[in-house]
Amino acid sequence: MDEGEVSDACEIVFVSDDGTGTVRLVATPEINTNFSWGSPCVNAVGSNCDVEFDVDAQNDIKVQALFEARTVEVVMIPPTAAITAPGDDGAIFVAAQAVDENGGAVLGVVYTWEVDSPGIVDVVPQSDPRRILVRALTEGVVIISATAQGEVGTTGIEIEYTD
Repeated sequence: MDEGEVSDACEIVFVSDDGTGTVRLVATPEINTNFSWGSPCVNAVGSNCDVEFDVDAQNDIKVQALFEARTVEVVMIPPTAAITAPGDDGAIFVAAQAVDENGGAVLGVVYTWEVDSPGIVDVVPQSDPRRILVRALTEGVVIISATAQGEVGTTGIEIEYTD
């Protein structure tokens, strides 16, 4: 999840007159975002976080609120492909990109990769978690899936031997 300062995302609901007490923060994330609390509200449930304070002990209350764009689709590149030689020469890169409702890339997403027929291809993870290297092992057809925030994208790959 990308962390950052979000202005006007929380409002103070209560401050006591004597300078001590509890501040209740109410988060108002946009509908197209996932939201969670960070420090010191990690255990807060829902959109409310209660923070104890004493004006004499501290001047500022710093609360972390984490917002993440919500994935609505995982786009696969290429959408379909063919590999025409087995081994190291018979390999292609496959990429996945999580996108939001406006078609923009969603960053900081964890991708889970799956192959329906692992005996047909070997999948090699890359340093960029959005990409994998697919190497042909034998002839056949495989479906490769990438899942991000519960959304799944798939690509079909046909493997053919050539002489």
